[in-house]
Amino acid sequence: MDMQASRQLAVTQQQAWDALNDPEVLKLCIPG
Repeated sequence: MDMQASRQLAVTQQQAWDALNDPEVLKLCIPG
């Protein structure tokens, strides 16, 4: 997967990292 963009998030770095590593959150974001 090649992703080359940036976004400003209204959460802490730890909250973003936790969400990216949470299978339940990922299921909502990734089709299939």
